[in-house]
Amino acid sequence: MKISVIAEGGAFRTAYVMGALNALYSHFGLKRVDYVAGSSISLGLLSYYILGRIHEAFAIVENYLSKSPAIGISNVIKRRPFVDVDYVIDKVLKINEPSLSDKLSNLETVFVIPVTDVKTGIVRYFTNHDGYDLFEVMRAGIAMPLAYNKAVKIGGGAYVDGGLVDPVPIGFPAVKQSKKIIILTKTEKEVKGWNPIERTLLKLLKWKMEPGLYKAFQNAGKVYRERMSEIKRLEEEGNIVIRPKKKMSRFGRNIRTIKKNAMHGYSAVASNEQVIELIGDLKKSLKRNFYFGQPLKT
Repeated sequence: MKISVIAEGGAFRTAYVMGALNALYSHFGLKRVDYVAGSSISLGLLSYYILGRIHEAFAIVENYLSKSPAIGISNVIKRRPFVDVDYVIDKVLKINEPSLSDKLSNLETVFVIPVTDVKTGIVRYFTNHDGYDLFEVMRAGIAMPLAYNKAVKIGGGAYVDGGLVDPVPIGFPAVKQSKKIIILTKTEKEVKGWNPIERTLLKLLKWKMEPGLYKAFQNAGKVYRERMSEIKRLEEEGNIVIRPKKKMSRFGRNIRTIKKNAMHGYSAVASNEQVIELIGDLKKSLKRNFYFGQPLKT
């Protein structure tokens, strides 16, 4: 049996993911798993988890992101993207962990990063073992269309946030075959879709998009609903799904709210009977030293 941790994105809602990952690492001692996959901002948190540094993530959120120009209407006034992905990558991740790309590439854990091909609107999966600069792959992975308003070139392609076409990336072949811990950032009642104002805005901005990307935008709500149905089925089959009970704000950057959401994520994992049972099984497995050993020196 191989283990995957998959995390949904969602800007500041990912504080919930941060708390959940911290519980896996600190409360249960699950230092690493076979696969991790995520979308949007969760990618940065997953990278810190598999590097054994998830306990540092909150300080980074507090010191850099909650008080920074990473997200905000003031960016637009200053002619910067509403979501300044370059700030997140170049001023946060690269400064705090300049060798992150090399370190991730050397890990046994497979880090799956979905991106959206702007020409075709189809998902492409990069991993930490593909030989690409992972700073650029993650830049593409969190490059929210319209909010960032740029595509990221990798190799011969141009890509944006994979959450548009694979919001909870359980579709990677190896991940499909694994036992999954799926961390969501929306409640069970929340359904993603475009309201009339958003649909009108999307049509007005159609001229700025490649046809494939525009089609992906149009289908995003349907794709999300289908993915939630698939996750419901996986949950019934015994996979573990962690989700918040209350709706969280995507752009709520108040530090008290971030702490509260992180604590909810931590508690949800720490008290989950399925997680407790899984941890017990893993401690008896032949790979227990891999899962629970000391963090790898990278």
